[in-house]
Amino acid sequence: MKNLSNFKNSNVDLTDLLKGQINETRRFIITAGQSEGSKDVMFVMYSSPRIFTKYSKDTYLGNLAIDLNEAIIKARKKIGRYEIEIEVDELCGVRRQSNTFPFGKYSGKTAAEVFDIDAKYLFWASQNMIVKSELLSNELDEYGKLSKILILEENAKNSNEALPLDSVKIERKLKIVSNWETEWGMGQRLIDCENNIFQYTGKKLGNKGDEITIACKVKKSWTSMGKIINKINLR
Repeated sequence: MKNLSNFKNSNVDLTDLLKGQINETRRFIITAGQSEGSKDVMFVMYSSPRIFTKYSKDTYLGNLAIDLNEAIIKARKKIGRYEIEIEVDELCGVRRQSNTFPFGKYSGKTAAEVFDIDAKYLFWASQNMIVKSELLSNELDEYGKLSKILILEENAKNSNEALPLDSVKIERKLKIVSNWETEWGMGQRLIDCENNIFQYTGKKLGNKGDEITIACKVKKSWTSMGKIINKINLR
């Protein structure tokens, strides 16, 4: 059995095999699996969504090899041109019970640390991020509730209004403040110069921060986290 702790000391240059075209929606990952009650380690492959929601799932793609070098070569044959990532820790791939974020913009930070610098992100993570550490999951739940209180208080100070429904399309100048993927297309949150909030789902209108001019209709409005959202479409 090859000693997993020495896998980083390989003298084989596999850089070119790891690099490739990044898939926009999935990550292809090699990690180390271990059967229950066994000390034998086998490198395995799975894909994981880049954007996590409560519906997100890892997809097991099969066993590769005991040797990491061989595993990477087999993985490349499996997935073709896409980029491959390696995710292995000193416990042979078993995810440790840690209270730090394992991925994302605050990877390596605790929920308490993120709460102090970005409560909005922490609330989003508590609602959407799936983590395998029970400790982090419990802390996300606790700090997520505190974050929600802060966000509601902030939004109450900057209340906005529901716009009247439109019978015809109106040209509006809007700024894109966020994008996210949905099964119905690209979800997009936008604001106008009066801080009215709009939401559109469909084709991508631009990137975060872009200022665009579009002809659209307000179809309905609803309240989310103390802010009024106006749904628009382009028809």
